[in-house]
Amino acid sequence: MGITGSGKEDDGCVASITLRDLALRYPGAREEAVKGINLVIEDRKFTVFLGPSGCGKTSTLRMIAGFEKPSRGEVWIGDKLVNNVYPGDRDIGMVFQSYALYPHKTIRENLAFCLNARSRRVPKYEIEKRIQDIARMLRLEKYLDQYPRELSAGEQQRAAIGRALIRQPQVLLLDEPLSNLDATLRAEMRTFLRKLQQDLQITSVHVTHDQIEAQAIGDNVVVMDAGVIQQVGSPQEVYRQPRNLFVAGFIGTPAMNFFSGHLEAEGGVTYLVGADYRIPLPPPVAARLIEISAPREVVVGARPEHILIKENGACRSGSESESGAREYGFGSRIAILEHVGNEWVIDIIVGGQVVKVRRDRDFLGFRPAPGRDIWLELPGDKTYVFDKRTTERII
Repeated sequence: MGITGSGKEDDGCVASITLRDLALRYPGAREEAVKGINLVIEDRKFTVFLGPSGCGKTSTLRMIAGFEKPSRGEVWIGDKLVNNVYPGDRDIGMVFQSYALYPHKTIRENLAFCLNARSRRVPKYEIEKRIQDIARMLRLEKYLDQYPRELSAGEQQRAAIGRALIRQPQVLLLDEPLSNLDATLRAEMRTFLRKLQQDLQITSVHVTHDQIEAQAIGDNVVVMDAGVIQQVGSPQEVYRQPRNLFVAGFIGTPAMNFFSGHLEAEGGVTYLVGADYRIPLPPPVAARLIEISAPREVVVGARPEHILIKENGACRSGSESESGAREYGFGSRIAILEHVGNEWVIDIIVGGQVVKVRRDRDFLGFRPAPGRDIWLELPGDKTYVFDKRTTERII
């Protein structure tokens, strides 16, 4: 990949990454940190590995980089098997969480460091051209002769990205590069990284535990848990069509609400019956469950922004509303009210558990308050049902 003076990419080399039955067990560990994953990371795309701490995402990145040797399986970069290739010879650029800039060298010297290695033998005029190109692209021109300690956290992170890119690698790897930044700077750097990748069209792999970050910058999101890939898809796919309970609960802020129980039919209405609640399901959901012969024990999920909330708690399940529509819901009471920007996040106790509802305060229709009776309904088109035994989504 060549970086031109405008910050755009020429038609140089980029590469996909292929992982085949890739596994890693650390010495002395009882279980594998990564358990035989298979994945193709598309070239010229921004792919984000997302999951909680200890899920295996960083271990996977380190195997791609060559810092960890797989216990089994293969890592391919382009058409080259790289299991036994030294990290410095894999044609990758790496950005670390800690920036890892040399404190005793200026930003110019940090950028030039890898190009001065004997194995590369990049001519001095070419080194200076690349430094100027990178500095212009990353808005670092006025900092080239300063030391890392003289730069802000965001400027240091841009310098670390520049050091990775100046090698003109096929692949850019980023290990939680934004985790040390404050909230405002994180948001700015998310936009910066996304724009940079779109301009360069370089194959990029980014590791994070922040699902907002993953959805904001990724073309594809790889959701991991316990060393296993749970789902791969676009940010919209993993949000709207979660494959299982883990993905459904991990993606989204606040998290999806879950109700566990068994299905019962009575008087033409299908209910989810739990230990402390009896929730009527919307007719489209009930009809679909009958159509697919759903298991009796299920978990029903609905996102906070999709649950319907009304002021009047006097309605009854199956009753006629003022408009003549049949209502399938249940009464409850507001417990806690959170003010989040222009939204309400409303905590409601249902059967001993907290249900969160998120609404724009200008369109709620009434002013909520703790202790106020309200009426909840699950959405007919955005209610998810999972098999309680397998945890897989069935509708």
